[in-house]
Amino acid sequence: MNIKTFYRMALILPIILPLLALLFVGVTSISALLLMSLYFSGIEYLIFATIMFYLIGKYQTTQKIRRLFWLTPPIFVLLAIFGWHVRLYINTIFNPVLIFSFDMILPLLFYGLLVGYGYCLFIELIYQVFKSRGWVRVEQQNR
Repeated sequence: MNIKTFYRMALILPIILPLLALLFVGVTSISALLLMSLYFSGIEYLIFATIMFYLIGKYQTTQKIRRLFWLTPPIFVLLAIFGWHVRLYINTIFNPVLIFSFDMILPLLFYGLLVGYGYCLFIELIYQVFKSRGWVRVEQQNR
């Protein structure tokens, strides 16, 4: 497979991994953390993954695709924070007792970057193994 196919397939990992962890490991702190990330930002991730799928196809060099890959956690966190606040705002319309606050930005930012770069490191490990075995072709293309 080529590098574009590998990174496009890696986009499904944050959806599948929490479910596999729950199925094979059971309810542990790691599976709960992964399921919580899917619960709180699953819709935002689907939007994000669609955009990244397009951008991976648009870029022509391995260097640009890999640079985009390592920039995905902060990009996604911004989208997730926006989605979380839109959801909170809508909830306050239907339930005025709720307080609309920006206090959760810092924990959400930290948690999002932690989980995001955790996925990146896991995918990088898989990429290096696949590349060493010849399962991922790294084409030399013009920049």
